[in-house]
Amino acid sequence: MKFIKRYINRIQVPITRICNRQCPHCCARETLTWYNKSITEKEVTLEELIWAGKLIGKIDQIEITGGEPTLHSKFEEISNNLSNIFQCNDFMLVSNGWLFKDPYKLPLLLNYQRVWITHYTEEFVKKYGGVINTREFNLVANFLKQYPNIHFIPVHTFEHKAFLDPPYKGNPCGHHLYMPAYYEKYLYGCCVAWSLPYRGKGIPLTEDWRDHLEEIDIPCDQCFLSI
Repeated sequence: MKFIKRYINRIQVPITRICNRQCPHCCARETLTWYNKSITEKEVTLEELIWAGKLIGKIDQIEITGGEPTLHSKFEEISNNLSNIFQCNDFMLVSNGWLFKDPYKLPLLLNYQRVWITHYTEEFVKKYGGVINTREFNLVANFLKQYPNIHFIPVHTFEHKAFLDPPYKGNPCGHHLYMPAYYEKYLYGCCVAWSLPYRGKGIPLTEDWRDHLEEIDIPCDQCFLSI
């Protein structure tokens, strides 16, 4: 399936492969499985992000994600310099809030216009294990109440979607056919594609990347999300 070429106003940037959870519904979990063995680095360097920002050019929205982005070794430096790295004024953080269990780190959230925090509930942990993150979730929620200009997006997670062995046959999800994802100097057609064996079907990030979007293939036949 080919990427649908249309006006692109946002790009997802996973800055790290590392995560403190191994959720089976997440394409970016750290456990090396069938789909991500070709990943070469654990995190995107600051130098690479600066390079990518110049080539991406002006863009309406950038989503900083992972893995767990707050585990990046230079997350603080990246957050404090987003506007210097990217030609963008609207940044979204997609996180489980791990770093913000330390209240002194909460001001880093002020670098973002939108903050998406996944809350792993008691019900979720009983089913799938792991640790409840209610404390850091509440710290973020209470902190952002002071800043109504920041759009807080709470996501209370109760269950995983089904994990399916490849190849998965079904209709494409369609959710991100308008939002490429950047990883390791390539643009991919969705938030899953960059971590699949099919990832080579992305396109190199160049100054004229918008003219080559239709060359991207979507690996829907290898997707592991139930839809």
